[in-house]
Amino acid sequence: MAQNNTHIPICSAAKHTAGFTFIEMMIYVVLLPVLVFAILSVVGVIRNVPPAESRRIQLQRSVRSTLRRLHDELVSASKTGEDTNHNSQLDSGEDLNGNTRLESDWKIGSASFTFNRRMRSGNWSLPITYKVEDGQLIRSELLDTGKTLSAVLVRGVSTFIVSENQNEVTIVLGIQRRQRDGKFAVESETARVVMRN
Repeated sequence: MAQNNTHIPICSAAKHTAGFTFIEMMIYVVLLPVLVFAILSVVGVIRNVPPAESRRIQLQRSVRSTLRRLHDELVSASKTGEDTNHNSQLDSGEDLNGNTRLESDWKIGSASFTFNRRMRSGNWSLPITYKVEDGQLIRSELLDTGKTLSAVLVRGVSTFIVSENQNEVTIVLGIQRRQRDGKFAVESETARVVMRN
């Protein structure tokens, strides 16, 4: 008996399971450069935006961190300090740190602010002053040695206002920086602190 060896094709799709067709390759070759161009354009835009925005964010951080520092010191401050009977004289039992000085230096000026704060030891600090000079906010603290320790906290101060209303102290701090285009960017924040006395 003779066998008939006829080959019957199964399906034309089965032949092309491995690899790409010519049309698929053409679509890939056309779409790939378009996708690469689109991705690079987006990356270029993203890379150009941050310098201006990052400077503004840095300015905001400077304002907020400076205000946070001042706020944290004022939380432990007092209008009367060691002067428990409010007579502005050093009386018996008021000199907690034994330096023969009455730590009661609360004073708000037009461009400065002086106060005493309670330290961890329970004693009152010597006077701490925040003041603006030449556009710089400077923190100064009188030391036990009689010397003054000063540090510039932030530059470019355009506004420094300290006001009080009964037991609430309000601080407004504004900082300005010149941008690359020559214009000034200004950031301003307000902090409020409720005082002990």
